[in-house]
Amino acid sequence: MLDSKTRASVAHVLLALINADNVIDEGEIVQFADLKKKYGILPKDLQASDTMSFADAVNNIVEYAAKRNERKFLHDFYTSVKEMAISDGFCAQCEARMIYALKSIFFGGQDSGIRLFACAESMLKVEGPKVFFVREESHALLSKEFTEYFHEYYYEFLNYGFELINVSAIREELVAMGKENIVELMTIGKPDLLRSKAAIIYDELKKMSPQCVFKEILGGSLDVLNDGQTSYFLIKVCDSKVSSQGSMQTYRNFIRVPVDPDGGMKKVIRTIVKDYSDCATHLTPIILPADFHKFRYFSFTRSLFGFLEKLVDSRSRCLKRLVIDAVKETVHLEGILDEPVKADYKEIAIYILVSWMTSQNKMVISKGPKMYNHYKDQPDAKSHDALAIEKFVLIKKHIMHHEKPDDDPSVGSQSLGGFRDSLRIFLKKTGIADADKFAQPYLPHTVKKNFPYYKDGKKTDKSYRISGYVLGIDPSLIYVRTKSMKDAESPKPIADIFNQIG
Repeated sequence: MLDSKTRASVAHVLLALINADNVIDEGEIVQFADLKKKYGILPKDLQASDTMSFADAVNNIVEYAAKRNERKFLHDFYTSVKEMAISDGFCAQCEARMIYALKSIFFGGQDSGIRLFACAESMLKVEGPKVFFVREESHALLSKEFTEYFHEYYYEFLNYGFELINVSAIREELVAMGKENIVELMTIGKPDLLRSKAAIIYDELKKMSPQCVFKEILGGSLDVLNDGQTSYFLIKVCDSKVSSQGSMQTYRNFIRVPVDPDGGMKKVIRTIVKDYSDCATHLTPIILPADFHKFRYFSFTRSLFGFLEKLVDSRSRCLKRLVIDAVKETVHLEGILDEPVKADYKEIAIYILVSWMTSQNKMVISKGPKMYNHYKDQPDAKSHDALAIEKFVLIKKHIMHHEKPDDDPSVGSQSLGGFRDSLRIFLKKTGIADADKFAQPYLPHTVKKNFPYYKDGKKTDKSYRISGYVLGIDPSLIYVRTKSMKDAESPKPIADIFNQIG
């Protein structure tokens, strides 16, 4: 009997293959039912199967077999999987890549350096059958061979449906086309892109390093392959939707095949394509013009331009200052918004309160009658709540010059209790897509408290939630103008304001 982790891993691989081509035929249904019985897969194993990536599942199965020296189990499972994939007499390329990965990891040998791993999806799209070549520049012989025979290698992979991308040279290839041609190319692919902006993107392209591209392919982590191998092919196998804490995140699954720095490139490529072709029953080559020098405007290069455009946008539109103006009753996210946003008295007062609490590494407390589990190492909710009330009074008196007794943010009041909703509604006025980062709920620090509650003359305990809110903004960027300041006066850092009022 397989353990629960291995059963869930087996279920994941089977389901990934069934769903790969978005077609489920009768043969797959029958075989899946038989394999569930064979491997003892339970409903809970099917549920657990979506908490892992394809790479995690395959590596779990290999680990299980290695601990028990069950080579027969791997052969048996591989045979069953392949039979299920071709039950309709056809094995699509998306299925063949998974079977190729299983074959390589199950039978490649521990010393082969072949690895299957998953990494989080990034801004750089990696769609369709892709093979990335990554090499250490110091490997002179390998670099010379790859450059000399690149066209041959490119078409070798192309004949089996893969697009070969040389990560180390993609920048040079594009830059060599010249600024005018790249600008023209980007505006052809995206007609609404301003030529001036396309020129800035080209300048970013020139500064981009191969490591930057590779890091983005791997979802920001270079450590995933930090095991001594410096030259290899990365083959895109499939994507996985992984469930974590109620949400789904996409992971990319790659198989790495090392290349000997001292040569043997052709042998490695031919082994890859032979093993892959043995897994596929139908191959559709990517057709390109006969002239190799014609530009290949495929999804990866197009995505690379999109990634650079987002990089340019993030540098030109970033928060310079948050200015809370009690005189004009506006909030201005300078660098993100073109104009300040009008706000009413209460919105201004609460924004100032939470901004100051953030600058002090504290949080504004709000409470509700819902029971939550107790978390250890919680902040002192009571003192923070009292501090918020104290500072709110100072804000009204010295910053807003406005006093209304019914505006005290007492426990459970609308001022603090409804802070999240009021602040988010206010931020929606700004039109910022990622406005949530300016008002992050402090949910990891939720406190469960009890208070005496009397019902039918009997004392009992009733639980309620205490949670807090802070701004996702560096406190040094928060500035305030008080009612007493003149129009010509510049806003002051929020810390200076509160140092003055106490």
